[in-house]
Amino acid sequence: MFYSAPLREGGPAGFDHTNLVSELTASSDGLSVDVSTERVLLRIDHPSSNHNGGKVLFGPDGRLYITTGDGGGGNDVGFGHNVTVGNAQDPGSIHGKVLRIDVDEDPYGIPADNPHAGGGGLPEIYALGFRNPAYAAFDPVSGDLLVADAGQERYEEVDLVVKGDNYGWRFREGAHCFDPSNAAADPASCPSTGVDGRPLIDPIAEFKNSNLPGGEGEVVIGGAFYHGNLTALRDGYVFGAFDDGSPIFVLHRSENGSWVRSVVSLENGTGGKVPGFLLAVASDLNGDALVLSSDNAGPSGVSGKVWRLTS
Repeated sequence: MFYSAPLREGGPAGFDHTNLVSELTASSDGLSVDVSTERVLLRIDHPSSNHNGGKVLFGPDGRLYITTGDGGGGNDVGFGHNVTVGNAQDPGSIHGKVLRIDVDEDPYGIPADNPHAGGGGLPEIYALGFRNPAYAAFDPVSGDLLVADAGQERYEEVDLVVKGDNYGWRFREGAHCFDPSNAAADPASCPSTGVDGRPLIDPIAEFKNSNLPGGEGEVVIGGAFYHGNLTALRDGYVFGAFDDGSPIFVLHRSENGSWVRSVVSLENGTGGKVPGFLLAVASDLNGDALVLSSDNAGPSGVSGKVWRLTS
């Protein structure tokens, strides 16, 4: 599991908290864990309160994948951020990354084929260039890893994550150039490669943030693959956007390899949308698509609901 705790003793002065990735022993029915069995794998000191990332999931290779935000604040600048290129572009920073580790070793091992297993960056790094990749999911059929990464001011994105690739932040927001000194600007140019010289990878899908005319939501919300019987969703990645009345989207991969985003209209929703604020899209053990929402924009009240998408 991944959780935020007070800054550890001896942590960097001025940092906000420490994120922990831990292993716990589950009960035989899988419905509870024994907190006394906690084994901490990673301690990640975090300079600001926001942009923690925090998704942990096992891949089809049996390795543990962990998403980390860029350190928080805004624009990947300021206290606790690499002054030159930001944390997300810095292969020496653990922030703004997808990590990959082997939990069968104590406290963990580094897969030999990780991009920096032999040096040149942190050995845990699998991919870099993310702002706040709070949602990630593997396709149980293809093995594809998709990450929903929150934008700053203008664009929200979904990335098809491949080992060693660089997904652009803070040089780009979505597929668009980004100026960290003026987040609302539309720069004419930006780097086409990262610090390591590898090309920056565009998202497979993006949509405008509500700050822009025609925007579809305040932040991207991931995301689960669906291989059930609903025709509109079948073999797609279902995700959405956080808003007061939240849209649901589905991504399908076409025969030529490109990805196509469609809007899913919910018959029992509000104007075809999820009532309230979308928090997550997931799948259950039966393969059904579940939608989590709340009437409140913040973490308060008892209005949270879990919806199951049906025909």
